[in-house]
Amino acid sequence: MATKAGKRIVHLLVILLVLVVIVVLGINLFGDRALKAGIETAGSKALKVPVRLDGVSLSILGGNVALENLQIGNPQGYTNPNLLNLDSGRVQVSAGKLMGDPVKIDQIKLDGATVVIEQKGLSNNLQEILKGIEKKEQDAPSKSEGKTLEITELELTNVKVQVRLLPVPGRASDVSLTLQPIRMNDLGAKDKMDLAELATRILLAIAGGIVEQGSDLLPQEILGPMSTSLAEAGKIFKDIGGQVQEAGKEALEKGKEAIGGALEGLLKKKEN
Repeated sequence: MATKAGKRIVHLLVILLVLVVIVVLGINLFGDRALKAGIETAGSKALKVPVRLDGVSLSILGGNVALENLQIGNPQGYTNPNLLNLDSGRVQVSAGKLMGDPVKIDQIKLDGATVVIEQKGLSNNLQEILKGIEKKEQDAPSKSEGKTLEITELELTNVKVQVRLLPVPGRASDVSLTLQPIRMNDLGAKDKMDLAELATRILLAIAGGIVEQGSDLLPQEILGPMSTSLAEAGKIFKDIGGQVQEAGKEALEKGKEAIGGALEGLLKKKEN
């Protein structure tokens, strides 16, 4: 009797082990694919440009998601295929927090992104995307679709920016800078946020860093329109961080000073 009971217990344990393996494999195979498709779809919808991701590695037991080669495409008409390239990123989350709504994420760390800003006429590729975000939010404020997110900490480090300006005599046509680390806390804690809004906030944070740290390097035709878009976005997204709004305000003030100085010079010439 004891032997038969023991065999049954072993048999049940084997069945449970097989089921666990099937579930884990299913999550790793279909979960990875579903998450990849979700990120690409949500990003493309939010930014109105192609968003591509080479791969996603989801480790339920390890509590992390690894992103491979994230690319944000350019609007039509630009030479460079992408606005942003990110070789890798990591999302840290407890397994239990993936199942609820909102999905509670402990940390997102994006390291080593490259942003290429390309000037075209009086606009540029980043500005066109920001204008699209601004217009979309004004016409129809975004509503969270599917599961919402709460992120304790989001960190962007080693963001390298290359700015390709129109050729002007006496001015460099290429400007490069590396942004200081950008950190945002408690995203989605007050207002609902989905994957599409997360993509928007990340791009706005990068734009804010460019405006703030490139104020002495970049011409006003780049900074002025971008700062206006950031100021407007700050009214819509209350928790994107003071850095973005302050960067927009600072650039606007510098723009006003530059315009005021130019007008003053013109008036003096006329008087003379």
